[in-house]
Amino acid sequence: MGKIFGDSMWGKLQANPTTRAYLQDPAFVQKLKLLQTNPQLLGSFSQDPKLSTAIGVILGIDLGGAGGGAGPFGGGAGGAGGAPGSQAADDDGEDVDMSGGKDKATGKEEEIHIPSKKERENGATPTSTFTTPSAEPKSAAADSSAAKSTPAASAAAGGAKDQKDVKSSGPALNKEAEEEKKKGNDLYNQKKFEDAIKHYQKASEIDPKNATYILNTTAALLESKKIDETIALCQKGIEVATENMAGFEVVSKFWLRIANAQMAAKKYTEAITAFNKSLVEHGSDKARAGLKKAQQLQKEAEANAYLDKGKSLEAKERGNKLFKSVPLQHCICLLYRTNLLL
Repeated sequence: MGKIFGDSMWGKLQANPTTRAYLQDPAFVQKLKLLQTNPQLLGSFSQDPKLSTAIGVILGIDLGGAGGGAGPFGGGAGGAGGAPGSQAADDDGEDVDMSGGKDKATGKEEEIHIPSKKERENGATPTSTFTTPSAEPKSAAADSSAAKSTPAASAAAGGAKDQKDVKSSGPALNKEAEEEKKKGNDLYNQKKFEDAIKHYQKASEIDPKNATYILNTTAALLESKKIDETIALCQKGIEVATENMAGFEVVSKFWLRIANAQMAAKKYTEAITAFNKSLVEHGSDKARAGLKKAQQLQKEAEANAYLDKGKSLEAKERGNKLFKSVPLQHCICLLYRTNLLL
């Protein structure tokens, strides 16, 4: 069963028009990653028509379109549904809704609890429940109050916007940590990166579960040309973001930061790997553009590796020595190689 959810499945899903659209759903991708880690969770998602269709595509079974007919689970009903996740932010500062779907028959909202890593180690599996949405309308005042309390509004009131900053999701932000982050942002915009790092690290100490502060620290480290430290902290940030369900976009930004650090070090092969991992988590124009540039620079580096003047002169010298002792065609061959190297 585990072979079904190998790395090759991503290419099959991307090639199919129906499942390619599913890959834009973070909750759907999260389920596939959970199944990669533990295929035994398959039964927990047996009522998910998207997953049923996806497995059909992976196995090469024609299910006649998305959400319809019986799938590999045996009679999954049609309709859209998804697991709720956390909210993250893209580079433009817009919230990304990863909430669950509704049951078409009952109109009830689906809530899926994804167990933490420790809970999964103890045998816990995802659970799905349906609740009846409240019919009570919200007043305009309540909507206004809710809007003011969102992370986006808090970030806007906090001061200058840092394009590398990502809003935190989940519970209310720690005010003390946010103050440290704001100080760090101000210093970052003044290009005082060393001082900014201190405030970002202080924010991280106050709220160690918030991956945003780690992400900000890596931005300042990279600007300070501390490549190795940037990569190491990004790897830690990926663990923190994953453990605390920060969202796919946050993890994607860590991989993007690693890729940019590898580019700065001219390690194009490693950069290409990191760009691809960023795109797997969340497709972004920055990652696509970076990947294209890294691939181009890698080709140029490989071509330049053959243009070695020292080796060319050595080949020329060998050709001169052999000219007096071997047939002419061998000399021509060596001299031809010399011209190529030059």
